Amino acid sequence: MDRTPIRIRGKKKVPARTTGARQSTKSMLSSDPKAKRPWSDTSGSSTPAAKLPCQAAPKLQRTKCSSRLELLPTELLETIFFYCVNISLPQASPAIGHKLASTLVKSRLVLGTLSGLDSIDYSIIPWSITSRELGDAQSAILRQKWMTLPFLKRLIPDFIVKTIVQEFGLRKLQWMGEGPVVSQESEPIIRKYLEDNALRFDHTSRTGLPAFWEVSWTVEGYPDGMLMGIGLRDGLVTFSSFGDHREDSETYWDFIETRRILSNPLSRGCQIPEKLLHGPWTDEKCEFLEIAIRGNAQVDWVASTSGEVAEKGLMQAIEEHNARATRALLARIGSGPQPCDSTITLFPREPTPNADGQWVSEPHSIYREDPIRRGVGIIPQQKHLRKAVLEEGCPRDVVEALLEAAETNFDFDDGDILQWITGEMGQGNKDAEWLREYVSPD
Repeated sequence: MDRTPIRIRGKKKVPARTTGARQSTKSMLSSDPKAKRPWSDTSGSSTPAAKLPCQAAPKLQRTKCSSRLELLPTELLETIFFYCVNISLPQASPAIGHKLASTLVKSRLVLGTLSGLDSIDYSIIPWSITSRELGDAQSAILRQKWMTLPFLKRLIPDFIVKTIVQEFGLRKLQWMGEGPVVSQESEPIIRKYLEDNALRFDHTSRTGLPAFWEVSWTVEGYPDGMLMGIGLRDGLVTFSSFGDHREDSETYWDFIETRRILSNPLSRGCQIPEKLLHGPWTDEKCEFLEIAIRGNAQVDWVASTSGEVAEKGLMQAIEEHNARATRALLARIGSGPQPCDSTITLFPREPTPNADGQWVSEPHSIYREDPIRRGVGIIPQQKHLRKAVLEEGCPRDVVEALLEAAETNFDFDDGDILQWITGEMGQGNKDAEWLREYVSPD
């Protein structure tokens, strides 16, 4: 009895190949360079196969149509970019972006728009730009991936040198009281001085804060003396001039000027980038956020999602037990001058005699705006306090940062929090005892 063949659906029937065809295919696909391709049958043609004309498919000519702007030389394109300060120009095409991607262009862009150097020789801000346009340009620069804290810190020596040249040049002063008036030609001398004294100017105190070193010399004529403070670690430069009436031992101060990189030059329209408003919270991100806040950068709570990102960032800061990020995100004291966590000794006060009859100068400290005290502006709610206490075990520095915000919305009669305090105090938890004294001192 013959068997009924079964046909499988979807499987195509492959025709049988001849031995010659199999050998031909094997030869063409073979990776062996010695394999020879068999001759084809040319019995129907009087012309040998080697003499047949080759009719290859025509190649399509694909040429890129570049605009006239893309064809400009790099030097001319940089001049146009610095004239208009349009951050969208490098993003217009890969060709333009490649020509404007040098470190020199980025450095000049940051120093010209974000550092407050308003000298004609250093500033790249055109006279026709408005405050709103400047704020948009600054916001776009801060959003760039290459705009990081290490990149900014590499610009600190350049910022200090150019700041000194700008301030000394405006006042027609000499460097160290000798030589010609300070100008752009003086930059190598000042830079060499900073390099030779880098260990003094790049110093950290025992509290972990950057130390502030002074340089002083006498200038002939007015002003009588110049005192300058330099901080290579945080990019702070302070100038003060003084005169000394030796007859009555009275010292007067003519001016005090403070310059800090990314400090107070940012337009009121400059926005804090979202990359600085969320975790994971590292020391680098916290420091960069504080620098942006110090420079008057703000969060657009209405026309952007930055506020929501900052809210999530506060929750992440509490989860990570990061008090520094918590302080930076909260609504702090305000934008007015506040005492800093550590005062900066700039110059001596009026000298006074001690018991031995020697004249001793009392250290005089100035107060500058504390970046941590200002903050992004989030008002802590009950959910933040409950998360820090009930879920995270009440890390004291984080809870203290929440409680010391300029404005809060807490309910200290929360039964869960009071129950947690009572239970933890029974187990000898010092943080629970501290929290009870804080929320209910009676």
